[in-house]
Amino acid sequence: MRFLIDTHYMLWAAINSKRMETWVRKPMADLDNKILVSAASVYEIGLKVRLGKLPEAVEFESDLIANIESRLGYTLLPLEPESMMRAARFDDPHADPFDRMIAAQAIQNNLAVLSTNPKPDAFGVRRLKKPSQTHLKFPKRKSSRLCNRARLQSCRKCRRRMWALAPDATHSSHNP
Repeated sequence: MRFLIDTHYMLWAAINSKRMETWVRKPMADLDNKILVSAASVYEIGLKVRLGKLPEAVEFESDLIANIESRLGYTLLPLEPESMMRAARFDDPHADPFDRMIAAQAIQNNLAVLSTNPKPDAFGVRRLKKPSQTHLKFPKRKSSRLCNRARLQSCRKCRRRMWALAPDATHSSHNP
C-alpha cells in the first residue's frame, strides 16, 4: 500500500511520540507499505523549527532529508506544478497552505492521506482512518438457544442472522 503522511505523523514517528495512535503504528511499521512524505512537510518543519514552534524536532531537522529517507525509510514526494495549481484552486476556505499542498498531492497522485486533521477532507482527499471495530450491536436480552453463552442475533445494519456470544453469560464448558 502507498500512502502520504501528514507532517505531524512524520514528526511523531521521528520522535517516537506517544500521541501516535496504536492503530497507526501497524501500517507505518509494515515494510511492504510505501510511505510518502510531501516536500511541503520539509518546508513546514524547517519553518516551524526556525520560528521555535517545534523545539522537540530541532535535532531531527538538522539533517531533515537524510533523516526522512534513511532513518525513517520514507520517500519524499516532490512538489509538482500541477499539484500546486490544484492547491491554489481549492474552493474550500481552509487556509493552511501545507494542508492544501498535501491534499493536492494526494489527489494528483491518487494517494490516501494519513492525518488526524479532518479539514482537508473538504478538498476530497481519501484519508486513512481507524478501522471500525465492528458494526454489530446486539441487544442485552438473554436467549436460551444453544446455551446461555450463545444466542442468535441480527446485525442492525445488514440484518444477517448469526450466532453471537453474550459477554456476560457463563457456561461450564467455557469456563477455565
